Amino acid sequence: MRSNKIARIELFIDRFKGKRRTLVYIVSELFTITMMVIVVYFGIVLFLTPTSLKQKTPALFVPLWIFYGMIPFIFFSTIINSLSKIINYINRE
Repeated sequence: MRSNKIARIELFIDRFKGKRRTLVYIVSELFTITMMVIVVYFGIVLFLTPTSLKQKTPALFVPLWIFYGMIPFIFFSTIINSLSKIINYINRE
């Protein structure tokens, strides 16, 4: 995500110039943030379920809460990255 190599329809975005292109980029980042917020919410719900707090992986006996806790952490950091990209788009104009 940091290097802008996520799946976007560049042919659509290339049709716009100037402030309209910036607006399209910002709207796409807002859609990304919306999806990430949903993943963070359900990741926290999954992390806090009693079964994940008590279960361990079958082979290594590592607690599942460690893996489930990574989901909200990683996607929250992606939200922060998207917010910084929005700020960069606004400052570029």
